Amino acid sequence: MRPGVSIVEVVVAFAVLGACLPALFSASGLAARLAARAALLEGAVAVAEATADSVLAGELASASEWVEGPYTVSLAVTQDGDLSFVALTVSYFEGREARDLRFDIVHSRPLPHANVD
Repeated sequence: MRPGVSIVEVVVAFAVLGACLPALFSASGLAARLAARAALLEGAVAVAEATADSVLAGELASASEWVEGPYTVSLAVTQDGDLSFVALTVSYFEGREARDLRFDIVHSRPLPHANVD
């Protein structure tokens, strides 16, 4: 026998390669979809965090809805004595499907500082 590669070995190598390539391509497509989904979710959480900070600082109205980039933010604030109840929803589309992130925040007014002389 001469050294080298037989036709049977070449056919087997191509069969293995043909079986593995679709799996590799689908895995890279899945990774791209998951990365896009994670980026949208990260953005929604950042918008919710900024909105919650603004609410707690007293910069936003008690009820409103607005669009910020691909996100729709809905806000409702109700008062009960010294407590504020904040319902914050950030909505966005992931492909064709709508996603909602809802946050319920309870905030109390700070206690008055006692002046001790």
